[in-house]
Amino acid sequence: MEFSPVFYGSAGSQAFVDYLSGFYENCIVFYEDSQVEMRVTALPIEQDQFDVLLLP
Repeated sequence: MEFSPVFYGSAGSQAFVDYLSGFYENCIVFYEDSQVEMRVTALPIEQDQFDVLLLP
């Protein structure tokens, strides 16, 4: 999914990450030229926008 933390602000983005982490543990974040596997709780909400694949 495409996630745009810039639209939700810091508190809203963190709340969304907290919600997602209740269902998913790991994800892959896609940038223009790379991809990084990480825990959902580590999503880079300081970025303006990125794509994320939530892993079961």
